[in-house]
Amino acid sequence: MSYHTQILENRPVILQTCHGDYRSTEMTSLWAEARRMLDEMDQPVYYVIDLEAVLTPASGVPSPESLEFYNPDVTFSHPNIVEVVPVARNMSTIIEALGLHSVLLGETMRQYFHTLEEALAYCEAQSEPSLVGCYG
Repeated sequence: MSYHTQILENRPVILQTCHGDYRSTEMTSLWAEARRMLDEMDQPVYYVIDLEAVLTPASGVPSPESLEFYNPDVTFSHPNIVEVVPVARNMSTIIEALGLHSVLLGETMRQYFHTLEEALAYCEAQSEPSLVGCYG
């Protein structure tokens, strides 16, 4: 499989890691898997999407087929998401990998991080102390 989804132990985080062979055409199954896990959560979590291994097109811009509009509302506005936290070296990778036509995704995606370590540190810093340890 070109991506892996997991709930991080002792952290309020669902992590989806996309591997180098991931393509934006898999976005529907990626989001469906995330929704299944989010539906099972008792409390809201951070939804971290690690796209570091996903290749950006040589031109540095998304391909036309990935720019078609796919409605992110079903997943990104899920009531069990505190915030969507993407990880990638640049926003073009995020747009390409998630099949988004706009980087303006509303309230749930405020920024992105260059490394998974930065993203997880951010989630931990933002989490209420009472939430840490309630997961896993």
